[in-house]
Parts: sequence; structure tokens; C-alpha cells
Amino acid sequence: MDEVFKYQESITNALLHANDKFQQVEQANNIEGVLSNAKDYHEKVVNIKKSLSLLKDRTSRLRVRAIKLIEEKKREDAERQRLKERREMLEKHLEPVVDTQPE
Repeated sequence: MDEVFKYQESITNALLHANDKFQQVEQANNIEGVLSNAKDYHEKVVNIKKSLSLLKDRTSRLRVRAIKLIEEKKREDAERQRLKERREMLEKHLEPVVDTQPE
């Protein structure tokens, strides 16, 4: 009987050792999966950062263009107003021509 118990104990130890190795391999595979997911997410983050950078550049250029257009519009309005005032002033200074010759 002792021999059977020793044999059973050695088989149990072998199974426990094999189970430990299996768990280690499973954990290693799980780590590989986690690393793969981390790599995928890192690529997504990098792509999002690139997109945000492009959007920032575009909005900056649009903002500068909008400011230039607003300034140009103000200049045009000021010039239009100046011409209108000048025209009104000239009209005030015009003297009516009276026909002095009889017909």
C-alpha cells in the first residue's frame, strides 16, 4: 500500500507541477493579449493626436483668415462711408446754375 500512496503522491505532484506550468503559459498568453490590445490602443491614440493636430492647424488658419476678412470688411465699410460723406459734402457745395439768358 505504501508503494501505491507514494506513486499516487508522485502523480499528484506531477499534475500540480504541470498545472502550474499550464497556468504560467496561460498567463503569458494573457499578457501577450494585453500587450497586443495596448499596442492597438496606442496606435488609436497616436491617430487621434494626429487628427487633433490637423484640426488645430486648420482652425488656426481659419481663425487668421476670418480676422483678415473682418478687417478687410471694416476697411471697405469705412471707405464706403468716407466716399458717401464726400459725395454728400460735394453735393452741398454745388451751386445751382441759373440760366440768365432769356429765351
